[in-house]
Amino acid sequence: MKKKIKKVLEMLSKNKDIVLEEDIDYEAFLFLKDLYRNKKIEIKISGSSMYPTFKEGSLVQVEVLEDKSFQKKLKKGKNIAFFDHDFKKMIIHRIVKVKNVKQVGVVYRTKGDNLKEEDKNLVCLGNILGVVKD
Repeated sequence: MKKKIKKVLEMLSKNKDIVLEEDIDYEAFLFLKDLYRNKKIEIKISGSSMYPTFKEGSLVQVEVLEDKSFQKKLKKGKNIAFFDHDFKKMIIHRIVKVKNVKQVGVVYRTKGDNLKEEDKNLVCLGNILGVVKD
């Protein structure tokens, strides 16, 4: 079992609140997505891509939801936590476009508030952990 998943299980067994860093691997991401379905989880912001909306080190609350139930909440302007396979970590960025792609379905174009360019990759529903609470 991966180190990050072991850390989460230790916190759960001690009834500690879980505060995640964005730097988790895909296996831990999927584990948390399943474990915290329809609940809230705190994530510590790293980096400045979402400045001034979120400052480095600040905590954000993410509502982890089931795929079908939260698709309607994924609208332009919402901040989401998702796994980026290129960077191999979780990222929190804003949805700037919602697209319907043949054979894939609905996908999302994201961008950090402090970045000039949109993110290179589209985000599919399966890679989204949840919506950042306003």
